[in-house]
Amino acid sequence: TKANLQGCNLEAGDLQGCHLEQAQLLSASAVRGCNFGAVAWEGYQLGGIDLSGARLGGAKLSGADLSGANLSKCDLQNANLTKANLQGCNLEAGDLQGCHLEQAQLLSASAVRGCNFGAVAWEGYQLGGIDLSGARLGGAKLSGADLSGANLSKCDLQNANLTKANLQG
Repeated sequence: TKANLQGCNLEAGDLQGCHLEQAQLLSASAVRGCNFGAVAWEGYQLGGIDLSGARLGGAKLSGADLSGANLSKCDLQNANLTKANLQGCNLEAGDLQGCHLEQAQLLSASAVRGCNFGAVAWEGYQLGGIDLSGARLGGAKLSGADLSGANLSKCDLQNANLTKANLQG
């Protein structure tokens, strides 16, 4: 709690279960591949940080600012990203299965290709123009979602609910 981790090398470290409330992590030099499982970072400022390959399964990140962060190949299964800012974020090949993305700002995420979004609830979500190529959306709840102009090439939509979704363009 309240630890200053700026400039620390936490690469591939195991911090699962650690209490990192109010920890200063934003400019930590290396956190790639670190295990932050179930960490509580609600409302944290993590914009621009490189968390590629990190394990954040079950993390509490609601309202967190992850804009411009590198979350490629990150495990975010069952994480709570409600109202999180993911604009300009790299989520390529990440695992977001069962993730809570309600009201998250994702529209301009720079890369979501190849992500696993299985069972994500995006009813009525605005996803128009986003590149979801190669994404796994099996079981996703997309009823009423705006997918107009979205790139859905090579997407796995098996058992996805697309009732009343806008698929034009």
